[in-house]
Amino acid sequence: DFRLGMHIKGLDPKNPRLRFYNAREYAPRLLQRDNVILLGTPTSNPWLRWFETSLNFAAKSQPPGTDPIINRSPRPGEKEVYFSKDRAVAYCAIAYLPKPDRTGTMLLIQGSTSEATEAGGEFLLSEDDLSAFEKQLHVNSLPYFEILLTVSQVLGTPVTSKIEAYRIYPHPQ
Repeated sequence: DFRLGMHIKGLDPKNPRLRFYNAREYAPRLLQRDNVILLGTPTSNPWLRWFETSLNFAAKSQPPGTDPIINRSPRPGEKEVYFSKDRAVAYCAIAYLPKPDRTGTMLLIQGSTSEATEAGGEFLLSEDDLSAFEKQLHVNSLPYFEILLTVSQVLGTPVTSKIEAYRIYPHPQ
């Protein structure tokens, strides 16, 4: 998660509004004031629990490294639970949504492993991946969305990721 945070910071290193906090140092007033990016799982970042009910795809806290991703409304061909049976495959849920109070946006990246969280960040930071997703949706700009990625990994390093399932939501008027 730290590497992903540094990569995000590297996109605009001099931006004074881009601040990083350890989950234990974060305060509720910041959620009300700013757009927010949260990384990890509810175990590593308890702030994610505030948004759980807004999500279709959400990590469920389990013993470290085994966090399954829950699919609250499976569509045909989708599973209700995505769970890693071995260390070669993991999952990442990404959500880009309005904050529940509609005062801004939130970006949540929840991996079943830290490597999956990193892969989710790489997906979002890849112009090719986001462009391919836009083409899949037949849109010119991304709507609010949730994506579930399947991540192949080797020796703790994410290698590839593919979209397993997604949901799109209209921007509120």
